[in-house]
This record gives sequence, structure tokens and C-alpha cells, in this order.
Amino acid sequence: MVELMANGEQIPDYFCSHYWGEGVLNFRRSLAQHAADRGLEEKSGWYNGEHAPHPGYLGGRSAQYWVCAYAINQHKVGEELTGGTSLKDTPFYRALQLSKGTVSVLSLIHI
Repeated sequence: MVELMANGEQIPDYFCSHYWGEGVLNFRRSLAQHAADRGLEEKSGWYNGEHAPHPGYLGGRSAQYWVCAYAINQHKVGEELTGGTSLKDTPFYRALQLSKGTVSVLSLIHI
């Protein structure tokens, strides 16, 4: 899906692991809450008792999350996951290496 929507390379800020049964709107809300909780769009904030520049500030843009369901062509999963001879050749490994961190989105139903 990304290749249809983006006009260039999309470097992820966060690798997202999620429950595939979660509704898309709840999933999106979870990621928006993650960005808000981390202050990713804030230039500065309180850290260790001092007001300082935010270390995770993204320059005013929204966080970019790598989500396999959207980043991997679901019609060519086999091709995309077996493109190389090592785990390091998989999209998951590359996304994890490029990301600043990971986010796990859990289902409220199973908690």
C-alpha cells in the first residue's frame, strides 16, 4: 500500500507490532496516543525536572510507523519475505534497524 501512497522512501520512526483483529480506527487512535504521550510533535517539555528541548521531536511532522499490513504487499507476501538468504534481508529486520523504537498495540478484548 505504501508504494501507492508515497512518492519516496519512507523511513520509519517506530516499528509497530499489533493485533490483526483490532479495528482500524482503534489502531489509529492507539498510535496517535503513543505520539501524544511521547510528545513527538512538541519542541520542548519537562524532562528530569527541567524544561528542555524534546529529544524525540520530529521537526513538526507526524510520526511514521512501520506496520507490516501496510508496508508489505499482502498479495506478494512470499516474495517480499523470501527475497534474500538471511533474516537480515527481510523487511522486518530492515524496519527494526531504521526505527527509533518499537510500539506494541494490544487488543483490549484479550487483556
